[in-house]
Amino acid sequence: MASGQDIIDAINALELKINKAVTDLNTAVLGNTNMLATQATNLSTLQTTVANVTTQLGSISTKIGTAATTHTTSTAHTTGSATASGSGSGSSGTPHTHTHAPTIDVTQGLPFPKYDPTSMTPRAFIAEAEEFLTLKGTALASWHLIVGRMFDPTSDIANWWRAKRTTIASWADFKKDFLAYEDCDASYDMMLNNLYKAKQKFDDPFETFAWNIHMQMHKIDPNVNETLVVDRIVNSCLPEIANEVRQYNCKKVEELVRIARMSINTLNKLRAFEKKPMLRARKTDPLPEAKRFQTSPQKPYLHANGKTDKKDKFQSEKGSFSHETGTDPANKNKMHEKEDALHEGQNQEKPPVQCGYCKRFNNHTHKCRTRQRDEERARKSQQEN
Repeated sequence: MASGQDIIDAINALELKINKAVTDLNTAVLGNTNMLATQATNLSTLQTTVANVTTQLGSISTKIGTAATTHTTSTAHTTGSATASGSGSGSSGTPHTHTHAPTIDVTQGLPFPKYDPTSMTPRAFIAEAEEFLTLKGTALASWHLIVGRMFDPTSDIANWWRAKRTTIASWADFKKDFLAYEDCDASYDMMLNNLYKAKQKFDDPFETFAWNIHMQMHKIDPNVNETLVVDRIVNSCLPEIANEVRQYNCKKVEELVRIARMSINTLNKLRAFEKKPMLRARKTDPLPEAKRFQTSPQKPYLHANGKTDKKDKFQSEKGSFSHETGTDPANKNKMHEKEDALHEGQNQEKPPVQCGYCKRFNNHTHKCRTRQRDEERARKSQQEN
């Protein structure tokens, strides 16, 4: 294989020859006009030679690139002499290993598409299958042989494929027959029915629910208006969230999700004060606790005659205690313990009210002016944007 310096020397020599030929041609034209045709022929021949050399140089460059690509990924350079066992006299060279970055397969782990007639149209399935097979680098001639694996083996469409595959010779034939068999109004109505039945559960993250509705609507109609998707999400999410986000009149799903995060944050502050489970905006938010929060003890209700419900209850329970215990000393001690417990419950005072938003005492969250001002500023900022 020619080295780079040899190639450069060859090019320089060719340049010298060309310059000399041009000089000789000019001299010949000036000195003898009869030799002009001959020199022109020689010049044409020389130009052809230069073109051939240029082609050869391109071929050599291609071979150099191929050799560099197929070169081994590690090369050991050993200096000095080394014994066979590695323990003799002399110095043993240290191997230097050169490694290249590993090639990453972006299609690794790519989910195999599955056809679900209850949640996607036949045309949406065709689009997903073509995208998957293209990313995998599968030959077009084999697409119609692989698509059968995208059907549930126990489904009706799988039975149709088993009966039809012997007559399908290409991907174009499969698309034509598949769309003619599956594309009907009954499937479309069934998908719409399932879509409108979908409701957000309390422990479902709003963001996950919103994008699932977005995906289902685009599988039914790829050209669906974004405003219709937003309306469907708002009408099927939790009522608390819907009341907050509906006033912003969002036009895109991204805008709706961003507003919903802010609204859920505000709602969770109120729910924390009321000791209720938290709403979830994202999957990373914690799940709500299974048991409800316990409320603080309430003060006894004071009647017009000065008696309270707890005192009357205590008196009635005291009578029942004396009726049940009799004269047994052990039972009398048990009765006194119950009386003391009831007295302690009466003496408990209700803690002062604390706002769940600004954390001030003797301030109610639903009347908090700080919260009202912040929400008004956020609303104006959203409208200006």
